[in-house]
Amino acid sequence: MKKWAMYLLLAALPAASSAADIYLTLGAGASEFRDAGDMAPGANVDDESTALMIGVGGDVGKGLMVEGGYLSLGKAEESATNLEFKARAVTATALPYLQAGDARAFVRVGAAYWQAGNDLVKDRNGWAPVGGLGIEYMISEATYRWSVRAEWMRILDIGTDHIGKTDVDAAMLGLVLRH
Repeated sequence: MKKWAMYLLLAALPAASSAADIYLTLGAGASEFRDAGDMAPGANVDDESTALMIGVGGDVGKGLMVEGGYLSLGKAEESATNLEFKARAVTATALPYLQAGDARAFVRVGAAYWQAGNDLVKDRNGWAPVGGLGIEYMISEATYRWSVRAEWMRILDIGTDHIGKTDVDAAMLGLVLRH
């Protein structure tokens, strides 16, 4: 997984490095494994967890940002057997945005290389589409410019027939640091 994370982050950097506005983003929030109940039909499944994200991006101009990042999506747990389904992903996304004063509204579109598994089956990997919506508000315009960000993101079809498949939603609050 580490090798793929590096490749995807490096793929996002050429566009970011040509931009005058490179940034780092950190986020945390809640994740929900949307179809986790289908993995263990009839079982009681705790499908809510914690999501964490770190990313690097750049504003390439004309209302477009690009980002590469790592996303820990947490786990879903079936209560009777304590079987856990864990997921994480490396993302490469484009974020077209509309600016109004210090606020930006954006759409997130891209791809994720995910790794998921449970306690019984070794981790599996695959590609999935990513989509989302968010808003960012600038709170400081010094040498380092800080913004706060709120966003919702969905990664579709994480998993396989052997470990189960689910869509994962993540609602996060974060900070963006631009130089």
